[in-house]
Amino acid sequence: MTRTRSFACIVGSEITHLLQTGKIVGKQLGRISTPFGKSGEILDIDNPQGPFYMLSRCAEGINRPAPSKINARANLYALKELDVSAILDWAPTGAVDHSIALGDLVLASDVVDLTTKRNDTFFPNSALGYLRQFPVFCRTLQRIVAQVLYEARLPLRPASAVAITEGPRLETPAEIRMIAGMGAQLVTHALAPEVFLARELQMCYVGLLYVVNYAETGSKHTPFDTNSLFAGSDSQPTSRLDATRNQFDTVIREIATAVDQALSEEQHTPCECAKPMAEQAQRYNLSENWKNWFDSKDQE
Repeated sequence: MTRTRSFACIVGSEITHLLQTGKIVGKQLGRISTPFGKSGEILDIDNPQGPFYMLSRCAEGINRPAPSKINARANLYALKELDVSAILDWAPTGAVDHSIALGDLVLASDVVDLTTKRNDTFFPNSALGYLRQFPVFCRTLQRIVAQVLYEARLPLRPASAVAITEGPRLETPAEIRMIAGMGAQLVTHALAPEVFLARELQMCYVGLLYVVNYAETGSKHTPFDTNSLFAGSDSQPTSRLDATRNQFDTVIREIATAVDQALSEEQHTPCECAKPMAEQAQRYNLSENWKNWFDSKDQE
């Protein structure tokens, strides 16, 4: 009997290294066609304790697109079509709060979305996108991920607010001061609009970030090596970052297993992430089939 894959992990160019080194082995499903275009490359990972999908948001090297060019709507639609209900987005981040160290893992608790060029809703021509964004991230998934990381003794920081900038360029010192004033401890190009699109499709979503650099301060004394974008100021923090990256494949398998078990145990308990869209479905008498929610005007 084929086991369902309720969990998916969205990753960046790290997936190439994982495949080349054999740390991740799975069946390549390719790019799935959706009404919003083609998704990123998707792999079906045969994890014995809890099979899951892995979706690559971007290619490696010079062909990597600007963050605003990533087709987030196609990615989320494709995962929903594969019956995924829980998503973890693994992404690099810069520390605005310099008490956060290179190699730290941080669960995102809230976002300040500073992007302007991304398709951030499935429903630009209807009222269906008017959804409450609280809690921003799935609290059930956050608890599961935090428990796995605690048991793995990885350096997990308390949940933090994250500013999401457009990219691909990094932020100026003045922009970082503005972001700090908004109350964000981290800055990244990831998480948005995926966190909002997941809510529209009634999917649980959590952002797990790993700190790769320190945000720009404008000071000549920087806490990172200016000769390398993602390097530390000395061998110790760089080694710490490498150690965190090197455990990703093990950690994501354990998270997939824990999510699979939790969903099995609580399959009759609806997650709060689905409630905002469920209320919209009732209000506007939507079809039970989520694929019928979309108007042809919304699609590419």
